[in-house]
Amino acid sequence: MTSALKSRPARVSDKISSATAKLRKIALSGPFMFFAVGLNFLLYQLDCINAIIVMNALAIVLFLVCFRDVLPCLLPFLSVCFGTINYYSLTPDGLKKLLPLAAIGAVALVLHMVIYPVKKEDIRIGKQFWSMFAIGVAATLAGANLVNAETYFSLKNVYYVLALGFGALAAYVFVLNYLPSDKKAAKKEFSACIYFGGLFGVLQMAALLYAVLSGKEPVEFLARQRYRNNFAALMLMLAPFSFYQSFAGNRRFLGYFMGVLQAVSACVTLSRAGFVTAIAVIAACGVFCILFSDYKNRKFYVKTFVVTVICAGLVLVLADNYFDILSKRFDGAGSDVRTKIWKLGFSVFKEHPLLGAGWMAEGNSEYVSTGSFSIYWYHNSFVQIAASTGMLGILCYGFGYVQKIYSIISKPFTAFKFFVAVTFGGYMMMNMLHPIEFTPVPYLILMTIAFAAMEVFDEKATDGEKLKFMCKSEIAAYYPSSK
Repeated sequence: MTSALKSRPARVSDKISSATAKLRKIALSGPFMFFAVGLNFLLYQLDCINAIIVMNALAIVLFLVCFRDVLPCLLPFLSVCFGTINYYSLTPDGLKKLLPLAAIGAVALVLHMVIYPVKKEDIRIGKQFWSMFAIGVAATLAGANLVNAETYFSLKNVYYVLALGFGALAAYVFVLNYLPSDKKAAKKEFSACIYFGGLFGVLQMAALLYAVLSGKEPVEFLARQRYRNNFAALMLMLAPFSFYQSFAGNRRFLGYFMGVLQAVSACVTLSRAGFVTAIAVIAACGVFCILFSDYKNRKFYVKTFVVTVICAGLVLVLADNYFDILSKRFDGAGSDVRTKIWKLGFSVFKEHPLLGAGWMAEGNSEYVSTGSFSIYWYHNSFVQIAASTGMLGILCYGFGYVQKIYSIISKPFTAFKFFVAVTFGGYMMMNMLHPIEFTPVPYLILMTIAFAAMEVFDEKATDGEKLKFMCKSEIAAYYPSSK
């Protein structure tokens, strides 16, 4: 009788575990994610942005409670980012309206850690803990010697101080400890979530492009999109993982095709930084797939890369109206404004060299229009660091960059690590003109998640995951002698 009573809770627990495992499998399945993207896109086209936010926020809450690992939350998170990217104009009042959802999310996070505790001896703080801790200190002390208490503890300043500093560190440690244990499968699941998240963005851009091609809007309409840089940056952070889907053998053609579409979508926005970065991303990923794929797949990548280059050339020749507008943007439109902003940033640094002027400093409003809940942008990450956080920030952020680069170049060299490196490279290229690093959601949090995933997934890479450059005999097979 006693043994029967003891076994009953065990059976219930087994049933719950089995049910959640099945639910997780469904949540990460291709058909379900495709359906979720389709539903989100439909709501986007119907201008039901609040529905996108609420639906995906509730999905994240459900997944946090039901699953130990956080991968299923990635697609809903990306869906919110894409769904709101052209509507995003956060204000203190707007932030207050989101507080109920934030409170529910906070409760879900606490429940997640209570239901799925990490043993003390298994807690990971990660290789980048101390560099991110240092950045947290710099973000917290930025301009602290200049602003009064009322300004420092305002909702806007507290948001940026926490989100850019210790909030990002907390997200890093949390993700690090709640990634799946099956690392090989998790890489494909991770990139699949990003693949489908990027599909939402591709559909958005296709709808925008259709409006232009059908004559409903002029080509200049693309350049007037206020958040084109934000959209381009997000697409280019996702594109490398679609290429990884292809390289890893899951959706070989579709993954490559989606990666190209995501990069092309960044070009269509007429974002100058996005255009240059997109070319770099496609080139890096395409060449890598050729050089490091196994012999039987190499011909596929050679042919696909050549077709991609030819198609790009045809577009370059045929879409003359588009490139006329783009060339005008490269010829200096806006560059004089950026130069003035950079000079302003350096002058701010000279005036406040130790801790900078902080996140609330004003001064460039005569050059650019910033949102009511935005910091004052200097349109370059390095200038932003110097002006906002001073020498302390330069040292701390420099430590962070060195730590990231070291984690990328350290052994083992794997495909997943390479595509994270491409993501980071594109991220830094965008930062030179559009400092996305200081927009916590989604860019900083996505980069944090990518590095946490790389650290966990490639910690003990198997021999099969380690990469080898194509050997001399393989090169000779592609380039036989003329004799």
